[in-house]
Amino acid sequence: AATLMSRPRRLSWSKLPDEFLWSSYDPDNNASLIETGVFSFLGETRMLGRPLNWNPDAPVLWKFNLHYFNYLHLLDPNGRDRIRKEWMSANPASVRSVAWHPYPTSLRIVNWCRSGSSDADINASLARQADYLYRNCETHLLGNHLLENARALLVAGAYFKGTPSANKWTNRGLLILLKQIDEQVLADGAHFERSPMYHAIVLVGLLDAVATHREDLARYPVLSDTIRKMLQFLAGVTRPDGTLAQFNDCSNSVALPTRRITEYAQSMGFTTNEVRSEFPEGGYYRTGSGDGFQVIVDAGDIGPDYLPAHAHADIFSYECYLRETPLVVDTGVYEYAEGNARRFDRSTRAHSTVTVDGIDQAEMWSSFRVGRRFRPKNVRVSRSGKGWSFHGVFDGYGRLVGDDIRHVREIMNTGREVSVSDVVSGFGSHLVSSRITLHPDVQVVAHETRAELTACGESIRFEVQEGVLRLENGMYSSRFGERRNRTVLVVEHDGPLPCALRYTLSVK
Repeated sequence: AATLMSRPRRLSWSKLPDEFLWSSYDPDNNASLIETGVFSFLGETRMLGRPLNWNPDAPVLWKFNLHYFNYLHLLDPNGRDRIRKEWMSANPASVRSVAWHPYPTSLRIVNWCRSGSSDADINASLARQADYLYRNCETHLLGNHLLENARALLVAGAYFKGTPSANKWTNRGLLILLKQIDEQVLADGAHFERSPMYHAIVLVGLLDAVATHREDLARYPVLSDTIRKMLQFLAGVTRPDGTLAQFNDCSNSVALPTRRITEYAQSMGFTTNEVRSEFPEGGYYRTGSGDGFQVIVDAGDIGPDYLPAHAHADIFSYECYLRETPLVVDTGVYEYAEGNARRFDRSTRAHSTVTVDGIDQAEMWSSFRVGRRFRPKNVRVSRSGKGWSFHGVFDGYGRLVGDDIRHVREIMNTGREVSVSDVVSGFGSHLVSSRITLHPDVQVVAHETRAELTACGESIRFEVQEGVLRLENGMYSSRFGERRNRTVLVVEHDGPLPCALRYTLSVK
């Protein structure tokens, strides 16, 4: 790996634009606790002392968060310089250290530049980090990691504007950015990893790049067009309560909230008046209004073939809300570390879709790997009056289970009622299960073929037309490191195929 450049004696630096401050975000920490060495990430709090223990006995992702410095803006200028110097003293350059992994290095560069400093030693360290990143971009991983590298190089280039190193950082960051947005942002504005959380993160990165290089990047209208399309997609996968629909790897404690991203974009003149509800490349389809049921369906590919790291086996899963009340919500993600929790969160049974004999729709393994995976087919939506209908076919179970098994899902929403039909054709005898993963706040009183649901003053009737109803316990993670119990409704058929499972949700 590349070694670091020798320490520069003097560096000129520039105050970055005020708009750039919009993206400071850390919902889990506060200045008073940080000053005593207490940090909270991913639902876990640890005492690190002062000077800080920068390599605690903690999961790698927790340590990554420590080295991101997302919390730096919470401190006063003296506190910021103090903690940065502690980091500098404890983390000499080494590619074997978590501190110098390119991803946390990228986020740290952005956060150090955002806060600024007149301290020569801090700026010298910041320049070394940028030069190190310049030679160690994550071209082997690609995806959102490489875009984070590009953002950091562009921000560092703006911070040290006019110096020879700044010019080369800026040029490389721009080359990566322009090439990767063409690769990573789909025609409908969705980020190609199909995670609403990473979509939001990438969008903020593009806004940061534009905020720090307004005049230079004005020559590239593709950036403005991409940002506007990404804002439309972000709105499309944002729940009525302002949080993100949690399809694939998505936590509501990481990315800047949708409202703040929108305000950040507006501060730079990016607005979009077009409301979209269909994103065929990203695979998301939305229907409904604020007066009744709203539904978002995930009917996209599992992700780019070479980068399925943040994918779940969740084809035709959906979330459902009544006005601003969440009723059916995806499982979210508890952690990235390999283990039972990670395996469950990525499994098909953790989502509001169909399993056959308990088999996942794709071969999920390790924390970020996928073996055989199969695309949805014949996906279409139609509208008539106040009605909306979704149709899609998944035939992957014919390969994973056999017997020519084919699943056809149809969802209809009239505003006052949502109906779901799952028809599974094929041969042989199989256990077919259609799950409805309820929000933890939904209370359930179950009867033989129906259930009464209540949440936030709303009353909803759940009724089974075909299939057997049972309840099971489930888990939900709105944020990393958080688990809440919830009820899962299961409509099943155990016997010969073909079979149909049908149910409705309706306002009482």
